Parts: sequence; structure tokens; C-alpha cells
Amino acid sequence: MFSVAITKRQTKRGYRFEAEFTYEDKYGNRKRCSKKGFRSANEAKNYIKRQKVLLESGKDILRDPTLFEVFNEYMEISQIQYNTKYNTRKYINVWNGKHAIMDLGSMQINKIDYKTLLRFCDLRKNCSYESNKDINNALKRIFRYAYKQKYIESNPMEYISTNGKRSIPNKDFEKKVVSIPDLNTVIDALEAMDTSRSRAAAMVCRIAVMTGMRLSEIMALEKKDIHWGDDAYIDVRRKLLYKGLKKEKRKASNNLKSRASYGHVVIIDELKRPLKIWCENISGERLFADKNGYYMSPDSIGNLVHRVGKEHGIDIHVHMLRHTFASLLLQDHPDNMHTIDQIKIAQEMLRHASFNTTLTIYTHVNQEDIRNYANKSLDGILKNLR
Repeated sequence: MFSVAITKRQTKRGYRFEAEFTYEDKYGNRKRCSKKGFRSANEAKNYIKRQKVLLESGKDILRDPTLFEVFNEYMEISQIQYNTKYNTRKYINVWNGKHAIMDLGSMQINKIDYKTLLRFCDLRKNCSYESNKDINNALKRIFRYAYKQKYIESNPMEYISTNGKRSIPNKDFEKKVVSIPDLNTVIDALEAMDTSRSRAAAMVCRIAVMTGMRLSEIMALEKKDIHWGDDAYIDVRRKLLYKGLKKEKRKASNNLKSRASYGHVVIIDELKRPLKIWCENISGERLFADKNGYYMSPDSIGNLVHRVGKEHGIDIHVHMLRHTFASLLLQDHPDNMHTIDQIKIAQEMLRHASFNTTLTIYTHVNQEDIRNYANKSLDGILKNLR
């Protein structure tokens, strides 16, 4: 039994709505719950819908919940991507439980104020900035959910800035790419190992550097995704969910990074032959599976590539091959100055949602480029200036 009432009330701040409903708990007891302060009737209705979903899942309505209880509710009923859930759960031991630097999880979330959060951040000031940023982002997601659910009247996390020790930024673009001779060395070493994992890693490297695909997209590929012919292409529609999952739980998801991530990736001539041979020599539908048919771990492949590179004095990660692919697309322009059309083509091939991402991350202008361009553009105009 579930009955609902939404009441419009006038307050000093204008009209506000109250959501009230009665329900039976799992023991058959009749209970009443209400929340005030909604700015619109739709906002109150959405709150009731979320509470109904919670009740139908066997949970009881939370009253003055702890941060950990809100976290559990958020993880259970929020419509968020798998990677976001993983990253939210990843640092839970930092703020919850007896081993936490401060046990925020056991505190009622409406009692956690700005000063409390500042003390928590201050205790981590000697930790890395990058880790602290990830922790703060996870907490912000939970507090934002709590605010929408009216568990808190204001969100103190919105005013918290990230502290910590920053690593020295590496501004040398060349460090983000791998030279073709170095990549050949790594691929040859992987193939010489002659194991199923090393051969798969070598094939992953080829696909990554010749298509610019992300590792999670490559590892989720199936034979049906590859379309042969003169205009051969790979249909990118899935990525592999694997973080924190055992091999039997890994699965392909259609929920990619952005709308732009879906698309066709051209199979260039140099990739056609090795990719066709690879597809012919594997027994199952999945391109990268172990002997039992389970998806291979992207982390395992990535770690192997990095380790083999390190053994040969080469700094390499699989994602660097995506940067390498982009740099190869753009490197042949005279004076290293790229046209808008070139960058737009690169954006399409990299499947970036934003033109700015391609422009900022994958193009590089150094002082020599600036000097050459200034001399070439301004020399003729200003040579007669006295």
C-alpha cells in the first residue's frame, strides 16, 4: 500500500511543496514519511518516485541517515556509469570505517558541516593532489545525491577545494607518444614471448596505434564488429567493464564515454592483413578472450606492455598509443601548424565529443613553432617599420 499527497504551502521564501506518503514496511507496519522545501511539484513527485523505488527494492526509508547509508543508497538506485560507481567505491576506506583517516561514514550526513570536511581534507594535505581530487569528487557525488534527496539542506562539499602534493607536470608532448621504432621493439618482444597473452598484447598495440581506439573498446571487440572490404572499418559500439570484477563478471557495455564515442573506425591497409589473420586464428567470437572464453583483463594486457617496454628502456602505456595515433595524423603539416580541417578530421577519427579536447591534448606548439610562425607572418609586413 502506497498513498501520496503533495501540498503547496506559502513561506517567507515563496511557495514551497511538501511531499507526504504512507507505506507499509517489510513487517507490515504502516508508516508515514514527509519532506518539505521542494521548489516545484515535479521535484516533490520525483522524490516520491525515488523513495518508491527504494521501498520496492526491499529497503526502508532512511531518516537522518549516515554518510555511509547515503552512499549505499546512491550506489544502488542512481543511474550512473559503471566507471563512476567504481571510482566512487574505490576510496571508501579513506572516509569510512575504523581504518579511515576520519570516519565520516558513521556520522549523520546532515551533521557533517564545512568545518568537519575541512578537517578531513587537512589530514590528507601531505597526500597526493591527484588522489585527494578523486576522493573529493567521490564525496561530492554522494553529497549532491543527498541534497537532491533532501537529506541535507545545503551541500558543504561544493565549497571544498582540493589540496595535496602536486606532481611536477610533464609539459613535454613527446613523452605522451611512442616512436614507431620503439613500438616495433615492444611488439617484437611480445611476439617472441609466444604466449596467448603476449600475442594478444601485440595485437592490441597494433590496433591502438593504427585506429586510436581506447583499450576498453579494443578488449570488447567481437568478430561481428569488423566489416571487411575495400572500405573496411570497425564498428565501435561497446566497451569492457572490468575494474574490480573477477573474470567471469567482466562484460561488454553499450554505455560508452560520450555520444561521439560511437562510430566507425577506418581499418587502414597496414592493419588489414594482421587483423584478418588474428580473426581467422581465434576460435570464439570475442577477439581477446582466454582459453575459457572469458574476456582478457585490460589491466593485465596493459601491465604486460608496460613491463616489456621497461625491460627495453622504453616508457610505454597502451593509452599512449592513442596519443601516438593522433600525433601521426597531424605531424606532416608544414611548420607543424595545423589547419582547422585537419583537427576536425582528427576529432572525428578519435571520436572526441569536443573539438577543444583534440585541440588541447593532441596538438602541440612549442617556442620554435611560435618563433617560425611569427617570423614568417610578420617579417614581410614589418620590415619597413622604422
